[in-house]
Amino acid sequence: MTRTRHWSFLVLVLLAPCLAAAALGAETPELLLKQAQQLDDEGKTSRAVDLYRTFLKDHPNHSQALEARYRLGKCLDNLGLVDEALLHLDAVMKGSDKRFRLRAEALLALAKLHGSLKNYEAATKVFETLLAEGAGLYEEEVLSLSAGYYAVIKKYDEAAAKLNLLKRKENSRYAEEAAYKLAVLWLKAEKLDLAVEALNDLLARFPENKQARGLMLQIADLFRRQKAFAQAIAVCEQLTQKFPKSREAAEVSYILGLCYRDRKQFDKATETLEAVARVPAHRVSGLAAEALLEAADIYYAELNQPDKAMTRYEEAARCARESTSERRDLILEQCYFRLAEHAFSKKQWSVALEYYVLLRKTGSKLNVLGRILKCQQELGTDKDAPIGTAADIAILKKKIEENPGTFLAAEAEVFLADRAYRQAAEARGGFDAPIEAYEGVLKRYKKDVLSQHSLESYVLMQLGLCYGASDDKGDLKKAIALLEKALAVEPETPYKTDILENMARVADLAGDKAKSMEVYQRLFAGSAQKVEAGKADDAERTRMSDYLRALLSRAEAKDSIEEALRLAQQIAQKSGPFSEAARHATFYIGELYYLKKDFATAAKAFQGFIRTYGPKQDADGNVAGAPWRPAKLDEAAEQLYDAAVRIAHAWFMQGHHANMLKAYQWMIANFPHQNKHLAEAQYWLALEPTRGKKAEERETRLKVAEDLWAKVVSPSFDIDDRDFTKRCHFWVQDPDASEYVKSAILKAGQFFSEAGDHERAADAFRGYLKLYPEGSKKRGKRLTGEPDPLYRIARYALGREYIALGNIPKLVECYKVYADSMRDDPLRVSALQLLAFNASKHGLVEPAIEAYATLLDEYGPVEKDDKGAPIPVPQKDRIRHGKYNWDGIRLEPPKSLDLGEARFALGFLYWKKEKWADCIKTLAPFAEDPRLFANKARPKALFMAAQSYYRTYDYDRGLALLLRLIRDHPAYEAIEEATVQAARGAVETRKWAEVDRLYAWFVKERPRSPNRPHMDLYAAIAMLGSGKAAEGLSGLRSIALSETYQDVKAEAFYHWGSHLAAEQPPKLNAALDCFEKSVALYPRETSCLAAGKAALALKDWEKAHTYLARASREFPAGRREAVEEARRLLPEAQKNLAKPK
Repeated sequence: MTRTRHWSFLVLVLLAPCLAAAALGAETPELLLKQAQQLDDEGKTSRAVDLYRTFLKDHPNHSQALEARYRLGKCLDNLGLVDEALLHLDAVMKGSDKRFRLRAEALLALAKLHGSLKNYEAATKVFETLLAEGAGLYEEEVLSLSAGYYAVIKKYDEAAAKLNLLKRKENSRYAEEAAYKLAVLWLKAEKLDLAVEALNDLLARFPENKQARGLMLQIADLFRRQKAFAQAIAVCEQLTQKFPKSREAAEVSYILGLCYRDRKQFDKATETLEAVARVPAHRVSGLAAEALLEAADIYYAELNQPDKAMTRYEEAARCARESTSERRDLILEQCYFRLAEHAFSKKQWSVALEYYVLLRKTGSKLNVLGRILKCQQELGTDKDAPIGTAADIAILKKKIEENPGTFLAAEAEVFLADRAYRQAAEARGGFDAPIEAYEGVLKRYKKDVLSQHSLESYVLMQLGLCYGASDDKGDLKKAIALLEKALAVEPETPYKTDILENMARVADLAGDKAKSMEVYQRLFAGSAQKVEAGKADDAERTRMSDYLRALLSRAEAKDSIEEALRLAQQIAQKSGPFSEAARHATFYIGELYYLKKDFATAAKAFQGFIRTYGPKQDADGNVAGAPWRPAKLDEAAEQLYDAAVRIAHAWFMQGHHANMLKAYQWMIANFPHQNKHLAEAQYWLALEPTRGKKAEERETRLKVAEDLWAKVVSPSFDIDDRDFTKRCHFWVQDPDASEYVKSAILKAGQFFSEAGDHERAADAFRGYLKLYPEGSKKRGKRLTGEPDPLYRIARYALGREYIALGNIPKLVECYKVYADSMRDDPLRVSALQLLAFNASKHGLVEPAIEAYATLLDEYGPVEKDDKGAPIPVPQKDRIRHGKYNWDGIRLEPPKSLDLGEARFALGFLYWKKEKWADCIKTLAPFAEDPRLFANKARPKALFMAAQSYYRTYDYDRGLALLLRLIRDHPAYEAIEEATVQAARGAVETRKWAEVDRLYAWFVKERPRSPNRPHMDLYAAIAMLGSGKAAEGLSGLRSIALSETYQDVKAEAFYHWGSHLAAEQPPKLNAALDCFEKSVALYPRETSCLAAGKAALALKDWEKAHTYLARASREFPAGRREAVEEARRLLPEAQKNLAKPK
């Protein structure tokens, strides 16, 4: 009886604190502080701040109040509440406990906080306090920071004292930096003697310090500016001796040049500075531009040689444009201003205007608007001035007010109207403002004013452009009328070509092909007249050809084609057979017959063109002395090449395959020199064997692939050669020929693959990506923005070849772009599927996860709002981790994509990686989404999701999934295991009736199952829970003492012991014995904790310590509440164990 009362009393004593805490609903100060620290460590800063504040408010005199203040200050700093943070950290500094263990950290944080607020005086005072008390591990950092703060407030001596202490510390990572900073400090203070001394000390202590070289240059320049030229030269010589191959040594000459300039030795200065500019490396760094600018200034201001000065200014500007210097724009500003002013003084208006415009583009604040207007007035071309700033506009408006009715005012109004026009053109709308402005000019100014400098024709042209920007047919007709009027008021206006070209463009927009043809005929006639008169440059000759092409290409209807033919024949006859106009007209006669679909006549016309304008031919029709090499590859030669390939096209259109091949062969034999059409010819000739009977044979496929590559792409197949692109045929980057090159590469890759040569197939596709990496079509040298479909095929095919080769890392590298881009690529889904499957199959889990997650996030049913607009997938609902380049709008999945299969595969990967939360998020939809109910992977998915819930100790949700699985899929292959797990979950959630139901089914359907012991265990536990203690204990005792699975026996002992400990009075010795046997068989955090608690109650401190330590240490993934409880109880065991016996 006495023993029983003793144990009852002991249990009450142990439980008293818990009962009291539960009754009062409050925490001790220590627990409150510990909870705050835990939140702080977990990054939950706002909640931690609230608890710290509560602690300090309720327990201001607590022994740990200083620590709470320090931690609160740090949290407030993290939240940006700087003022309050300062108060708490300052209180720590002023506190009476100078031996507070975190005092150094608190003072360091306080000083840094003052520094971040630029309170450098206050920061240095805190640092001094910290150094006086002993900064410990932080001493070097404190010395470095305090030196920097002293330097900022110009207390150079104090800063130097700190740096001197720091640089002498052995094996300090701050020492070298301190030695360097000391030299910089004295340099900033302009105490050159001390700077030189510090520099020498730096070189002696750290001879390899690269920053010393720059310091030497700065010191030399400072000596120069103080006119101590001897010392400057001495430092320069020291630099070249110590570091002869350094960049700084090469820059010494610049300082020397400035020294010679300052000593009035101008010839020597210019010679030295120009030598600096000739060093190639200085052009990139910007030093060449600096040197040339200084030399130019000497020629201009000192030697009075303006012509030489302007040459240097031009070269300096060129060097500056090519450099990466931070002073690039400042150098350009000075150069452009000098050049512009010089040209202006010489009345070279166009040159001056060009430089003034360039000057403004540098962002210069110099007001050169008046100069620009003057230049444009003199030139009569004042329409493209870059007028944009408020100051510019104010000047123009003042000019209008001061000169009413004059040309100057009209010109200024046109400037403002042009500005409004440019803004409307950029915005592609809002032309009402410029229209009103231009019409106002025509109304307000007299005819004699408007006639000056072709102003009226210009304004009418601009009005035509405004109306021509409309989609309205009426506005387009009005635009044509205005442009015609612009020519009528001044037939030979300098804007005639611009007016006609815009008129043709607007006529095309209006659908008036007849008008367009008529305008191009006028343009061609004017251009041809200049060419025939010998007054045309190359640009004019190109325009003539373009006008003729535009004229004849607008012939679409039968009648207009006949008219164009008549016109072309008339031009050819009228201009003489060997004129340029005749040559163009003769060529387009062939084009017009081709357009007319008279292909036989077109072929004859092109053949005649080659005979007339090409090299002499022999009796067989070949070029005499073939192949022909034109003296230069000009437009005439290219036209001959075009004619040759058009012959092949004409035969093709007639269906005469043999003659087409002959035409290509003729061109290869006679016109091979720099002829881009050879790509097309070689392409079709290489493919010819695929038309024969042996087309499907392996040898044929290999031969065709090799010919396509060698003759169309490159003689070399070494894709990894650094000069691979240089070794390719010259036409690979030509916009027209590249279409054949691209097709040849894909065909070659296809044939290599079909022949089983996957290595060369992969190389072919790699070659495509290397030659055309942008993935966008080109027009000339510009990307059009249109995706290149063949690029996409090449990338996709390359990945397939890597799969065939078993090179999965290369597959990942090739296909990884699909995860974040190429969303409009129809091959994207297939690529991501292949990537995910093959990567997971070969153990590359991360890229597989990313691919599957991308498919599940970006493809699926699209939710829409009330207005029918798609709703982006919220960030929290996305499976893929992290932010990436996706707007959240889903795409409809193609039929080939089984989202259920992809979801299960991803969940399985997460399962293998033991990422339980991700596994749950991925697989849980199988329970509720009707679209997934019929998916064959559903039962496995539900089972894995349930087990993942169990791994996170969420037994309620896990049990719900298992019950759903058992109900919906009774024939599931693992239904037995699912039932066992369901019973386990029912035990954990104390749903005893559910355990009974599951047990009854199991005994009936699987009486001899290997899992029967587990079910017997759960049934016994359920009996205990439902009040059938005798039957339950009997069952547990039977299982515990039987020969069965270790984990089952351990669990039986644990529940047996738990029942004994819960009896009144508790049987703690017997319970401890059960717990120990459970731990010995199969240790778990729960059984270790239970054994530790029983040992505590029995005051067996050694056992208590052993089991509680194991519970808190050995189960990092165990139930958190059990592990935390063990950690909380462990100190009691440790304290009592430490007491003397």
